[in-house]
Amino acid sequence: MVTKAECSAIIRAAFPRCTSSRKGKDMNFEKKYEPQTIRDLVFADAAAQQIVTKYANSYPSKHLVLFGEPGAGKTVTARVIAKERSRQFHQAQDYLEVNGGQFTSETLAKIGGFQNFTRLSDGPVTVIINEINLLDPTQMSELRAILDSNQDLSIIATTNETTVATKQHNMLKKAFYNRFLELPLKVPPLNAWISRAQAILQAEGYNWTPQQVATLLQGSDSSARDIILKIELSI
Repeated sequence: MVTKAECSAIIRAAFPRCTSSRKGKDMNFEKKYEPQTIRDLVFADAAAQQIVTKYANSYPSKHLVLFGEPGAGKTVTARVIAKERSRQFHQAQDYLEVNGGQFTSETLAKIGGFQNFTRLSDGPVTVIINEINLLDPTQMSELRAILDSNQDLSIIATTNETTVATKQHNMLKKAFYNRFLELPLKVPPLNAWISRAQAILQAEGYNWTPQQVATLLQGSDSSARDIILKIELSI
């Protein structure tokens, strides 16, 4: 049986490292390589990438809700949209991020008050609502009233639901989500990750070929967390 030390030695021999030194060794690896720009994201299809890019660079008339199975990168995509907007349109604030499962009256007040920052902006302020499907009917109605009363908020929401709300039979959900563009995000195929994985390895000082990266990624579930973990454990 091959020991853990022998396995590490085999990996180091098969996948050579460049001479550049690693930086930020003590930083959480997943946090270190959390996407900051559209270029850092990996998409399953070009159509979704085009829409996400549009929302990152402007404020379309509808809010956006990203839906799909866990591991599709919904939350990190929402954050990239917000970060891109902050760099382009905002001087003094970043964005607000809340969770539908922890929604309270104070959360609603915070969202309503966040619009006051628009005086320092060149566009609406962005609010991320993760797991927006966890809002109860009253919260959904109250949030809808806030959105209808002003144009200074732009919501980027996520949900693990895999059926768009406008095709469901719940009339309250239909009315609420009519204010959103519902964009499905799918888990990217493994080959879509090769370029991003190469870039991370290069940043760590390792010069791997696409073929070597493809071999490394074999067996992954293709979620960002699993890809990052495979890279971290290989170096």
